[in-house]
Amino acid sequence: MKIFEKSISETKMWTILGALSGGVFFIVLCGTSVINPLEYEWIFNRSEIDALIPFFGWLFYEQTPWEISFFSTYDTTYPYECSIVFQDIIVPAAVLCRLLFARLIPSGCVTQYLGIWGMLCYILQGMFAGAAVAGVMCENRIVGIWLRLAGLALFITSPPMIQRLFDHNSLTAHWLILAGICLFLYRNSFKR
Repeated sequence: MKIFEKSISETKMWTILGALSGGVFFIVLCGTSVINPLEYEWIFNRSEIDALIPFFGWLFYEQTPWEISFFSTYDTTYPYECSIVFQDIIVPAAVLCRLLFARLIPSGCVTQYLGIWGMLCYILQGMFAGAAVAGVMCENRIVGIWLRLAGLALFITSPPMIQRLFDHNSLTAHWLILAGICLFLYRNSFKR
């Protein structure tokens, strides 16, 4: 078996297939209502109380005026400011969603971004998994394809990722590890 021989077009195909597979798996697992920013009831049906902390932190952060601070809330520790880092909020996603929701959703609506974050994590997990498994080759082409599909399925259906999706959303970014692995695997491509 030859490990990590790849062509650019085949790598792109497996990367796209992985991203689509990750998105489809998330929708099968969670449904489509969780990615609606106005649907938040599903957050209260979780098994752990820890899962509510990022949502409540988001609610305080979303309602804090921009003039007070860009990365702080005021109401949670009144009369002091509290950084959103201490409220288990996914900072880049929260800031981006706050900017977007302020323009797209009428004020006064309760919103959430945790479902969007979860879907994005699954899409990126599949994308980087597809890029990582694209290099697995075998003398028998059919066996090589099955090995890649098995590797892709293993990364996307990872039980720790599924468990963290429902209990600790901020720990769902397993794709960061795969991105680092892909940087290592494709390091020679960057020199060209």
